Amino acid sequence: PEHQGSGFGRAMIEHGCSEAWSRSNDAIWCNAREIAFGFYEKLGFVMVGDLFEIDDIGVHSVMGIQPR
Repeated sequence: PEHQGSGFGRAMIEHGCSEAWSRSNDAIWCNAREIAFGFYEKLGFVMVGDLFEIDDIGVHSVMGIQPR
């Protein structure tokens, strides 16, 4: 929690996407927890499909982003 809002998560995702797209022009996806939907949406990810539950973790959605 002491690092939330510092921009570190955004930097990691942006760098990871950039690195992946330098090697392939494929979409990137993840299983995002419900609490993190807004974080991924701010980065350009969109929900793909229906919500689903992972036992002992909670509600998730597949979220994806196309190469820029």
